[in-house]
Amino acid sequence: MTGAGLDALRAAILAQAGLADDAEAGGAVLLSERQRHAAQAAATALAAGVDGLRAGGTLELVAVDVRAGLAALAALVGDGVGEDVLDRLFARFCIGK
Repeated sequence: MTGAGLDALRAAILAQAGLADDAEAGGAVLLSERQRHAAQAAATALAAGVDGLRAGGTLELVAVDVRAGLAALAALVGDGVGEDVLDRLFARFCIGK
């Protein structure tokens, strides 16, 4: 929430992707309108989740935004986010289903 550790996270993601030595790494290249739309939807939904947390919103409502963001990211790469991933992500929260 504070942004602390984001540089280290980016570096770890780039290293995992084999792009750690690429000076251009980290810049997104979206090739289609579908990808642009999915990326924008993910950014919007995840920002809404962050805003909800900062405003003291309930975790249930924040979870709705995060799930929408995850679904948009999955659509971006052509993959689905299974319930097991979401269950692990929200395991520490008491969220009704």
